[in-house]
Amino acid sequence: MFRRLIIVSSIAVLLAGTAALAQGFRGRPGLRDGLGQGAFAGGRLERLKQTLNLTDAQVNGIRALEENRRKEMESLRQEMQPKGQALRQLLQQPNPNPTDVGNATLALRETRERVRNVSQRFISGVKGLLTPDQLQKLPKRFQ
Repeated sequence: MFRRLIIVSSIAVLLAGTAALAQGFRGRPGLRDGLGQGAFAGGRLERLKQTLNLTDAQVNGIRALEENRRKEMESLRQEMQPKGQALRQLLQQPNPNPTDVGNATLALRETRERVRNVSQRFISGVKGLLTPDQLQKLPKRFQ
């Protein structure tokens, strides 16, 4: 009975995680942007420059931060793909081993945590380049 409860609970949690992974990071702009084209693709940096009245030095600093972030996120994305695929394959088995499923989930979770850390470091770096007045005007998604 206890084993069945653990297996069912593990599968329920993992299916929820797999569903979130299958959707990608569409619901979280910071993560999706970091894994895709970059947080400042499509004129976002220009809008931020106008909104906050950024200097050229600040813009260059943000571009450097974004480039570092993009490189880190790309390697993390490449790391996440096989981990997610391995988890999906385990879950498709008729009777998955709970230990293997748990280990695969933990491996994927660790990589997701590293993605969050990269995004947080990026935002902290951007904030470090701004003056107190600019921080007051900073859009909410960066706070």
